[in-house]
Amino acid sequence: MAVFSLALSACAPRYPMYSAGELAGVARGCGVAEAELIQDRALPAALFLLTVSPFADQLACVENWAHPRGMRVVYVDSLEAAN
Repeated sequence: MAVFSLALSACAPRYPMYSAGELAGVARGCGVAEAELIQDRALPAALFLLTVSPFADQLACVENWAHPRGMRVVYVDSLEAAN
């Protein structure tokens, strides 16, 4: 049983944690504020874009950086006020 679980864990993708400086460079290059692009240790395959309704070129830029690294971009498309 231990050998089987070890074999499965060896196949699981590993996502590196990027430094704040690396993410800041990506953010600057994509035209978003440095603090608006984060990676959480609990979900390293996700790259969070903390901008509501990002411009299409900003989103495309972040996605173009994230996708070759096997990451998904997570963002909020819009917010509506609750009644």
